[in-house]
Amino acid sequence: MLNKFKLSTKILMILVTIMLSISILFAWFYFRYRNSTYSEKYSKTKNVVETTYGILSYYNNLVKEHKLSLIDAQRKAKDTIKLLRYDSKEYFWINDLKPKMIMHPMKPELDGTDLSDYKDPNGKKLFIEMVNIVKNKGEGFVEYEWPKPGVTKNYPKISFVKLFKEWKWVIGSGIYVDDVETEMRLINIIFIMVILAILFIILPVIYIILSKLIVSPLKKLTVIALQISSDNLSSEINVINSKDEIGDLSMAFYKMQKYLRNMANSAKRISNGDLEEKIEIINENGKKGDLTSAFSEMLQNLKILSSEVNKLTNEAQNGNLRFRSDISIFNGEYANVVNGINKTLDTIIEPIDEVSDVLKQMAKGNLNICVNGNYKGYYAMVKDNLNYTIDKISRYINEIKHVLVEVSNGNLDVYISEDYVGDFIQIKDSINIIINSLNSLIGEINKSSELVHNESIDIANLSQSLSQSTSEQASSLEELAATISIIAEQTKENAINAEKSSTLSNYIKENVTKGSNKMEEMFESIYAINQASSNISKIINVINEISFQTNILSLNASIEAARAGNYGKGFDVVANEVRNLSLRSAQAANDTIKLIDGTIKKIEIGSRIANETSLEFSNIMDNIKKSDILSKNITNVSNKQVSAITEINQGIQQISDSTQLNSALAQENAASSEELTSQSEILKEKINNFKLRNKVLS
Repeated sequence: MLNKFKLSTKILMILVTIMLSISILFAWFYFRYRNSTYSEKYSKTKNVVETTYGILSYYNNLVKEHKLSLIDAQRKAKDTIKLLRYDSKEYFWINDLKPKMIMHPMKPELDGTDLSDYKDPNGKKLFIEMVNIVKNKGEGFVEYEWPKPGVTKNYPKISFVKLFKEWKWVIGSGIYVDDVETEMRLINIIFIMVILAILFIILPVIYIILSKLIVSPLKKLTVIALQISSDNLSSEINVINSKDEIGDLSMAFYKMQKYLRNMANSAKRISNGDLEEKIEIINENGKKGDLTSAFSEMLQNLKILSSEVNKLTNEAQNGNLRFRSDISIFNGEYANVVNGINKTLDTIIEPIDEVSDVLKQMAKGNLNICVNGNYKGYYAMVKDNLNYTIDKISRYINEIKHVLVEVSNGNLDVYISEDYVGDFIQIKDSINIIINSLNSLIGEINKSSELVHNESIDIANLSQSLSQSTSEQASSLEELAATISIIAEQTKENAINAEKSSTLSNYIKENVTKGSNKMEEMFESIYAINQASSNISKIINVINEISFQTNILSLNASIEAARAGNYGKGFDVVANEVRNLSLRSAQAANDTIKLIDGTIKKIEIGSRIANETSLEFSNIMDNIKKSDILSKNITNVSNKQVSAITEINQGIQQISDSTQLNSALAQENAASSEELTSQSEILKEKINNFKLRNKVLS
């Protein structure tokens, strides 16, 4: 099947097969390297998270050993993990199973927020996925996009999360993998460049080399074989220096052609000017013939002629055009050739000498010179062209010199108007552009200097005003500071008086408490008297009843005594006395009742007054307590006012210092502005020395 293709096609098929093999090998290496790099990232992330997981276990053990409370242990664990870093910028975070962010060192604004709806730019609810993974497996990896610290752009990231069951915390950390993708893209680019280099450079070069080493020699040998068969010996055979079949084949062709070209080679070498090699024409017997002798004599004459011509050429090349060859050693046409060369050199050297003299004068800066010789043909053309060139250069230089002198004197209202040609057009345009640029530049500088001058005057005036204002402000601040110091002293006195008032209130409160206690004792005594008076009333009532019964008995006794007559007189006297005694007892009891009733009323009045006095003492006690609280509040507020006034005084002092500094800076700024005004006036004077197009600066 392959015999149907040419040798070049077979070589190309082999190279394409090699190319496909290299591509497959690189693809295998690419995917293996990529998987290895990602595996390393996964393993590294998992290791650092499991190491940090030990911190939570440590603090949980302290809780179990009752060395720390759960809240303190969680707080210390968060603070410790918050400070951890690896690879200089990678960090750890903690969230719960809700999910809610417990701690994020790079985004503290997320702490305490609900992360249920938090998504990356691709819409992935990454924290929900983390919670699902740890609920199902206890730990796992999550891929998402997240911004790097200090950057708003999101980058691909791999995170490993693990559940701490005791606290229901999820601890995690991630590593950005954009560097892996960048490295993979770089490897892809390198691979594509290598494939393109192999496809468009190496394979073509190899194909060309193989074609040159194999196909091309075979094609040439085929052509030469056809030419030899057609009696054409003009083609050269390059013997291939190799030990393979192609080398042997080329050597065989070379030897065959060598024997066929013995007679033709001698004449060809002479016609090609090969006068160094010996010309040997060998016949079949191995002897030289007459033709060889004739060729040898001709070759000797050609060598002598060549030697003389070489001498003339070498001398001419070395700049010695006055050297001439000796024609006496030649005969016939050889002598005519040498003599013609000598005359040609004589014709060449005359205009060269004059042109050389003219160029020397031009090199010295003398352009008022020309070539005056009477020459013909090409030499006359060289003469005219050189004279024309000298005239043109002279006119160009004179105009350029005039323009540059004017510019150096400050006159920018000039330009080059002569018609220039060739590279001189660029010189003309460049000088005109420079002059135009200088016109524009100096015009802009003039406007800017005017602006700077006016602005510097305004700045100087503003600086003077600012300096005066800051001085007045500093004086006002000093007065304010003195006033605030007085207020601070008065506030301190208020605090001291409030403390004294609080002490006096405490003393009054103690006395009122004692008075209130005495009033309660008096109230109890009055109550006891009132009870005793009630008992006395009861006794007096009993006495009244006894007196009433006695009176009735005395009346009955008087009646019985009257019935008894004289026998009853003595009993009647006794009855009257008893009646009188009962009446006096009743009168005394009534008087006593009246006294007791009055006493009871007075006791009731005293009791009411005692109750009212007790209530007043209670009110006084409440008011004293309120007064004591107010005094303490006044003391605290006064102390705080003293501290605040002290801070205000310090702040005013700092403002005063800053104001004085601003005043000094304003004065320095005013001095600088005055100096700037002076310099801008000098700049305007310098610019006024220039004369611009369409405007003379004044």
